[in-house]
Amino acid sequence: MPTFNALVESQKETDKTFRVKILVYHKGKKKRISTEWYVTEKDLTITKKNKKSNLKGSKSEKTTTYTIKSPYYKNLIHNKTEEYRGICENTPKVESMTVEDIVDLLTTKPQDKFQLDIIQYLMDRYDELLKEGRKKSAEDRKTVANSLKRFIRKDTLDVNEITTDFITSYTSWLKGDNERHPRICVLYPGVISKALDELKYEHNDEDNGIRNITVNPFEKIRQGRRIGIGRLLLNDPEKAPTLTVEQIQKIIDLKIFDTKREELARDMFLLSFMLIGINSVDLYHCTDYSKEILTYNRQKVKGRRADKGLMMVKVEPEVLPLMEKYKNWNRDKDNVFHFSTQYANGLYN
Repeated sequence: MPTFNALVESQKETDKTFRVKILVYHKGKKKRISTEWYVTEKDLTITKKNKKSNLKGSKSEKTTTYTIKSPYYKNLIHNKTEEYRGICENTPKVESMTVEDIVDLLTTKPQDKFQLDIIQYLMDRYDELLKEGRKKSAEDRKTVANSLKRFIRKDTLDVNEITTDFITSYTSWLKGDNERHPRICVLYPGVISKALDELKYEHNDEDNGIRNITVNPFEKIRQGRRIGIGRLLLNDPEKAPTLTVEQIQKIIDLKIFDTKREELARDMFLLSFMLIGINSVDLYHCTDYSKEILTYNRQKVKGRRADKGLMMVKVEPEVLPLMEKYKNWNRDKDNVFHFSTQYANGLYN
């Protein structure tokens, strides 16, 4: 039975990465299988350095042996070698085959295996959502597609590779890469989950036994209640921080700010709080305020509902000072608030 080992050679690619290969041993011979994975020096440890002698009079060639320390790539290699072993164990007369025959067996893709590039799908959805006027949802798809490219260091990702281990490793990478923005550790996997649901709806037919997409990476990951920013910051999903009345009053009473944007952030929180949770993008696009009623269309759902997401909120007397403070004085603009003339859109960064 052939054996398999990961191999990282000392030659660097042009972008200073190393290509991972799998070495196949069989009957005293060996042959390499190139993978689609590229690692950097931070993913590796040096096992030993060798000096290989050449012909007399020529310089010796230095070679370096590496081992992979990255848990993500170690897991990928383990899964791939297990897949190779399974193929060999289910192939009759594999012992009589040459190492070249075995490599051909392992690298020939079955013609009937369903494959779909989820990164390309996210970009296609980006274009579709833009045409529907759902800019925020479109941008989320594009951002996650680019994030996945950075994570896997390639431009394509087969949907069958989106396993629980993949999502776990991806989330850990997000936490390390975005310490100041913990919200994306929930948002980005959520976009992937939504994409998988859409793809299963399009390509699976459970009633007729058609299951082109079988991965279900989020089944083992605790979904439950949505994890908020505060819980992520506390690193404890069970401790959901809740603002007390005293804390909210302190926010209201705050008078000294280092910058104008800090003051704007405080005021946006208060506007949202006192207008029953209206978000920043809806405040930005709001164009109707009359007779103590603020009327707006929820940007998130206006393209999907017959009433265009119509919402009406009574403006209580306590909100009036902020309404006046941010009143739009530009007569060329219909927007209720003047920050719509200061910023290009209502999205936050």
